[in-house]
Amino acid sequence: MGIDASARFVGMAQSLGGQAVHFLEHDLAGGVIPVGCVDVIFVHLLLAHLRSPREAVAGWTRALAPGGVMLIDEVETIETDNELLRDYLGLANHVVAARGATMNAGPLVADLGSLPQVAMLSSEVVEHSVAVSEAVEMFIMNFRTIRGDPSLREDFDALDAMAHGLRRLRGATSTQRVVWRMRQVALRAA
Repeated sequence: MGIDASARFVGMAQSLGGQAVHFLEHDLAGGVIPVGCVDVIFVHLLLAHLRSPREAVAGWTRALAPGGVMLIDEVETIETDNELLRDYLGLANHVVAARGATMNAGPLVADLGSLPQVAMLSSEVVEHSVAVSEAVEMFIMNFRTIRGDPSLREDFDALDAMAHGLRRLRGATSTQRVVWRMRQVALRAA
């Protein structure tokens, strides 16, 4: 079962997933998973969108069956030597912070083993290094979304220049890399 707050994304996922997978529209920010006891919960790049990630995870653990496992995969850091991408990441960090969250949610989940009713099985940082031309594909999709955020008081010419620069990087043959350090946590219900 997949859960997302966006009816549009739930519809897209259901049309691609077929009958074997069910998708549900629900906002997970309140810490409630609207299903019975489950054996596995996988959380990937969600906590950066929540104001209270620790409290949300604490609530979600109540949906785990005894011995059930929650797997969490969140950004610890994103690093690059590319100046345009550093500027983009600064802009993305600003927008997420304006919504009361943090883009680098990995450090916030590193100690979730202290939550009641769960035990920490593992907490480690795994590095993923990709070419700038590959990373920029994701950045462009996100930029389209964050560009219109009300928290941005950037001048439109600067945003247009960033959009143009990101598109140019799509086909770049640069040896520059973008390195994601992902915090991967596994919790087991008591």
